[in-house]
Amino acid sequence: MRALARRLGSSTSTLYRQFPGGKDELCDRLAEQVMARIVTALGTPDDAAEWSAVVEQSAVVAFDVLRGLPHSAELFAGQVEFGPMGLVRYEASLSLLLACGLSPTAAAAADHALARLIVGYALQSARDEAPGRESVAAYYRRLDPTRFPSVASVRAALPEDLRAEFVFALQTFMVGLRQLVADARA
Repeated sequence: MRALARRLGSSTSTLYRQFPGGKDELCDRLAEQVMARIVTALGTPDDAAEWSAVVEQSAVVAFDVLRGLPHSAELFAGQVEFGPMGLVRYEASLSLLLACGLSPTAAAAADHALARLIVGYALQSARDEAPGRESVAAYYRRLDPTRFPSVASVRAALPEDLRAEFVFALQTFMVGLRQLVADARA
């Protein structure tokens, strides 16, 4: 709180008057504001859209919002309780997954796994920098291709963009989720 007060040109006592719950209350309110942006960006899904397209698009939108607000994903890394906007998103997601035929256990597990995928990549995004990726690519280029032939064979194909990696991971997740839904419907 002290560092934040300094950055804002304020005092710690002013922050504590505004947020009597301290850092936890401030983080909860910030998380709620970020979630409100996500819910607003999601809008109302098209009733004619296939469930999997809605899930996938919602995940991309949430990732993009978190990525656009550096370090905001940290607010959700350990969060267990949702604020009002988080509950709106959670309800919509569970409703969609339950309507697909998933059991309550599978729907909750799928939503939580997807949230962790989104938050995990968004956390990495805050630390992802082009120079860092370039040094990793240079490291792989220096490796002996006779000793590491598989690494050498994929060097050129390594993703250069964290968002592309996220989309690949999401698409892979969706393959499994579609199969889970198909099995539930069978």
